[in-house]
Amino acid sequence: MPSPSRPDPCERQCVACRQLRPRSELVRLCRIADGEVAVGSTREFPGRGAYVCRDWACYTQARKYRKLEKALRTGIQAGVWVEVERVLGFEEAIG
Repeated sequence: MPSPSRPDPCERQCVACRQLRPRSELVRLCRIADGEVAVGSTREFPGRGAYVCRDWACYTQARKYRKLEKALRTGIQAGVWVEVERVLGFEEAIG
């Protein structure tokens, strides 16, 4: 059992709102070996990762202030943003 000062090992922090949430409530972006950014789970892509909530406000804040790019220490291509929006289910809202 985790101590009160340490988070549950299955919780991660959203780069936008900075709240700890279970991994199932977040989307992970990962910088893979060749510098590309991939959207997926921890098991799919090893490498430097950053998490964002499945919430429109967190997504827009992370994109507007480049929080994911700063956390991953690399730029994010337009195609990756489209994939993130698809995974989050926002493509209809933007459409």
